[in-house]
Amino acid sequence: MTASRLLLEHYFVEELSVAANVDADPAVFADWRPEPATERDYASSPDDPRLHQVRLTVTVGHDDSGAAPYRVRLALRGIFRIDPSVEDKRLRDGLLTNTAPSILYGAAREVVLATTARGPFPPVLLPAEVFPPEVLDDDAEPAPPPAEPSPPARPRRKRAKASD
Repeated sequence: MTASRLLLEHYFVEELSVAANVDADPAVFADWRPEPATERDYASSPDDPRLHQVRLTVTVGHDDSGAAPYRVRLALRGIFRIDPSVEDKRLRDGLLTNTAPSILYGAAREVVLATTARGPFPPVLLPAEVFPPEVLDDDAEPAPPPAEPSPPARPRRKRAKASD
């Protein structure tokens, strides 16, 4: 096995919205299969040419037919670092536009499955998706700095009231 030239440093759920179509007859959904729509956005660090952000947005059931058991919108943002050995722009762009979204899509599949598993209808398993490589514009806007996770809150202790 060969190590990837693309390192996922961190990813997080930026947006998650799930709405169950509770007024519909469940029999309508017997043969329903999700047909996700995806959007990809890319940004590079102004300070480190190897550091990139990739945002993947996945939507399911947002057509006007009402034939979907759920309406889902999920945006994931990944922070990726490209190995210094990658000097070819086409290879770099392929890693960012094909490999990075594929990694995030796998995470999206699990988030959607886990979230809809607690709903009134069978859980939604996103189908496999192919992300064709694209050529990126090197004049694109630089990425904003990644959000730092906030430190965990200190637990508060409750004091017992003295009884009279």
